[in-house]
Order: sequence, then structure tokens, then C-alpha cells
Amino acid sequence: MDGTVERRFLIVAGEVSGDAHAARLVAALRARGACRFRGITGPALEAAGVERVAPMADLAVIGFTGVLARLPAILSAYRAVLGELERFRPHAAILVDSPGFNFRVGPALKRRGLRVGYYIAPQVWAWGAM
Repeated sequence: MDGTVERRFLIVAGEVSGDAHAARLVAALRARGACRFRGITGPALEAAGVERVAPMADLAVIGFTGVLARLPAILSAYRAVLGELERFRPHAAILVDSPGFNFRVGPALKRRGLRVGYYIAPQVWAWGAM
């Protein structure tokens, strides 16, 4: 063993473009050393080897009625992400786009002591202050 520590990341992408950008970030981080990733994934993150906690499609909703229809899946994804703190014990979380979900799960993760970073956060002017 070479003494390197495997870094563990929780990653959440809720949109196709975020999934693609996050997959490139995963590849770049792995090029810098041993890393393991789990999270809410789409096809690009899965192809990059990220272990799925919940499918990205669970977060893909438009409008209030869309949220109501998908609320059980959204809450399940939320609980799954929080549950990974105990199961996976990540070093940090990387949240990509998807403000409706990430602006809620991010503070919850941070309150539980996890370092949280937003990668390609939505424009503040479009979503209001964080």
C-alpha cells in the first residue's frame, strides 16, 4: 500500500448538463488520486463510475404540480443523500445545479458537519440569495 487516503465524495446532479459537467469533474479528481463517489446520478456520472444512491430523474420536475407528483421520490432521494453521511462517510459533498433540491440538501449536510461545495451553482439573480 502506498499510504494514500481514498477521498470520498457525495455528488448530486439533478439535470443533464450538470450530470455531464460533474462527470468531467469526477474524472479530473480521480486523475489527482484515489477517489470514490456516490450520489444522485444520471448517465454521465454512472459512466464515470459514480455509485448511484438515487436516480437523477427523481429530481427532474417542472412547476409546483410536477413537484407534488414527484414528492415521494424527491423525499426519498433527500433521505438517501443524508443517509450516506453514516454509510459512506464522505469527506465532502459536491452539489451541481438543481437549486430546488440542492439549496435544501446542502444546508442540511453542512449542519451535520460535512463540507459542501456548489459546482456550477445557478445564477443568484435567477434564484435569489443562497
